[in-house]
Amino acid sequence: MTGNSTPHEKARAIILAALMVMSVFGMTVAFAGSAAAAVNTAGTPGDIAVGQDSVSQEFTIEVGSVGNDNTINVSADDLANNANISDAQATVTANTSGSASVTEFDKDANNITINVESVDGDTVNFDLNVSSIDTSDSTTATGLTYTVTDVANSDSMETDTFDLVGADSVTANDVDVSTGDETAYINVSHTDGADAEFAVYDGSNEVIHQGSDSVTGSDTGTGYTNYTVDLSNSNGNAFELGSYDVYAAADNASADFGAVTDENYQASTSFTLNGLNANSITGADGTPVIVAANDTEVTYELTLENTGNETVEQNVSLVASNANGSIDFTQTPGTLTDSVDEDNFTVVAFEENVSVGAGNTTNVTLTVNTADLPGASDNVNDYEIAGYTSGSPYSASTTDLKVGSSTQGSVTIQVLDGDSNRQENVSVELWLQSDYDDEALVLETKETNENGEVTFTGLTVGSDNNNQVRYTARAGADTSEFQSSTTTLSLYETTQTSDSSSLTLTRNVDADKLSIDDVDPSSTVDVGSTVDISTLVQTLDEEPVGDLSAFEDGTVEITNISSDGPAIIEGLEEGDTVTSDADGIAEFTGLTTAETFDELDKDTEVTIEFQASPAGDSPAEDVTATTTVTFEAEPPSGSGAISGDVYEYESDTQLSASDNTEGVSVHAVTMDRLEANSQTVENANTSASVRVVDNETGEVLNVETDYLFTNGVLEADDTKLSQNTSIIGTGFNAEDTDGDGNVNFSVHVLEAGDYTVQVSDNGSFEAPSEYTFTASNNLTYEATDDRYANVPADHTAQTDSDGEFRLTALYTNGSTGVDYAV
Repeated sequence: MTGNSTPHEKARAIILAALMVMSVFGMTVAFAGSAAAAVNTAGTPGDIAVGQDSVSQEFTIEVGSVGNDNTINVSADDLANNANISDAQATVTANTSGSASVTEFDKDANNITINVESVDGDTVNFDLNVSSIDTSDSTTATGLTYTVTDVANSDSMETDTFDLVGADSVTANDVDVSTGDETAYINVSHTDGADAEFAVYDGSNEVIHQGSDSVTGSDTGTGYTNYTVDLSNSNGNAFELGSYDVYAAADNASADFGAVTDENYQASTSFTLNGLNANSITGADGTPVIVAANDTEVTYELTLENTGNETVEQNVSLVASNANGSIDFTQTPGTLTDSVDEDNFTVVAFEENVSVGAGNTTNVTLTVNTADLPGASDNVNDYEIAGYTSGSPYSASTTDLKVGSSTQGSVTIQVLDGDSNRQENVSVELWLQSDYDDEALVLETKETNENGEVTFTGLTVGSDNNNQVRYTARAGADTSEFQSSTTTLSLYETTQTSDSSSLTLTRNVDADKLSIDDVDPSSTVDVGSTVDISTLVQTLDEEPVGDLSAFEDGTVEITNISSDGPAIIEGLEEGDTVTSDADGIAEFTGLTTAETFDELDKDTEVTIEFQASPAGDSPAEDVTATTTVTFEAEPPSGSGAISGDVYEYESDTQLSASDNTEGVSVHAVTMDRLEANSQTVENANTSASVRVVDNETGEVLNVETDYLFTNGVLEADDTKLSQNTSIIGTGFNAEDTDGDGNVNFSVHVLEAGDYTVQVSDNGSFEAPSEYTFTASNNLTYEATDDRYANVPADHTAQTDSDGEFRLTALYTNGSTGVDYAV
């Protein structure tokens, strides 16, 4: 302590100094009480291969005179300077009495601290394993060291060296395959490092054998390994005929044989097991032979495939199991002849020297009489039949056969619909009842005749009522028109060698058409109003079939809902479903907005797409319907004004404004709303008669009250338009005025709905050109007056005594301007 101190401070300092001295002294005494251990050996660290994501290194350390608590430090500076140890881990395992454990792996100091203990002061021998060393970016290096030190005795220090080496390289030599003893000899050459590993893949890139898992013998020397691989059934993973690839790598190369396409192996070769594959065994017509009567000839067709690269000639055997038994496939059928029987099967047909060219396929036909099968009798017997080739490895294909009495049985099926009408050309399938859950084991498939019937013959018959052979028949499974139906039949001696049954099919009823039935109160409503939408689901599947009728219990779903405008849409959302009632109606209720009429000044258009199900095979467009609902906002007002005069014409003569023009109703609508109710026709005939039809009612609109016709929208002056009340239903004429042979015009209806513009070149309208469109707005005088009733904008007026009118407070959108139609 320095500076001026009080007596109290000085006294305190003396006491602290004394305590400190005592403390240090006490520690010294403690250390003196434990003898220092001695590092006997730092072991021999193994070399590490470079270019690896994760490698390990292990070496043995020996420490003598170990007491209760000794600390050993292992310096890994050289390792850290030449490899990445950021993810490395260190573990120890004691090999003698005593214990050892890693207390810290300091990656900053590159130091591994190990605690070693022994009660009796013995020598402790332990293995140090350093794992997850990354040498991906390392280069080879020699003379690297680990330094092992006893902390209490720094003079006790041992070092040993290791190298960073290149990974072993390997060469997989050609494979020698000896099919006689069913072995392959795979020779792998490599450097003097670790032994090589290998994997064998089939043509589907699946691992068949790998490493030593299936090696029955090996001969390892300096620089090579000979592997002997069993190709037979005995290892449970037998090779088959065909081509195989061999991949090899040194075991310190971290080869991942599960992903050979990444080329993470070092060498490869291939070999081929030549022979004939027995691909399938069927009847002569290609269908399974599953049932037969006793003392009946059965013909089998065995398909042989040569997948090799040379012509192969082999013998073919048809063998049968003992009655109600199975074939032991571990026996050697390649040595069989037609006179040799084995314990569990008999050769029943034989063909020698069947030759198949490289890459080709051939069929061998073999026939057997069921009376010659082992244990044949008029009782019901089950057999396993196999076609064998004599190659090595051997190849076989099997099938099952049920043989009964010597009577060939039959079953007849009649197919009816729900109204007991016989159904022609319906597919009927027949199985043994025990095989019904396997589609591949269907005995035969036939179609019903004009009487709705089908008969299956040549069937197995049971020996008596207690040994029946049962069959399952199914009809209608191959068509979406009906739900399939099944029945069970039985055959047995002597009273029921034939059987019959009827199947009644239930017609599938699916949605075939979806349409919008009603939008209530209208497809155009004020913001804040509530709209209910009714859809109509119809089907063609109810009687009379082919005519649309209401589909009850169908599901209609909103598959998409979108909006264009500021209003927030509520009440309906995507995914909502409704079930159709007895009239086919599925009503979606409550479509509305979060805002009220006077909160917005811009309209919002909502488009909703519906889809009906189940739809069966109906086209998607037939069971999809779309509707649009417009929520009209309170229209804006402004400072604009439109004024004008109304004149009366008689023919082409203009009368004065005062003649019969007082009290004429005049109203203005924005052009965008007018265009939404318009249909333009371009390049029609030189002279045309035109009328407009309401699609819902089929009525012709009145040209004087229901719509306007203009050529102003097109800004065209090449067409003369004139009203013609003599047209059927009234309409107007369009005449070419510039001699180009075409007329152009637009039609603007005043009420919302679906319409068709009909254009006739002779006025008969027998085969008119038609232009269909949808109008979304109500533009009548009354609707316009209602729309602007609560705002300053004055869109409606009556002419005065001078035939003049004035519309005021119209919205102008500032300097941008707004177009109106009057």
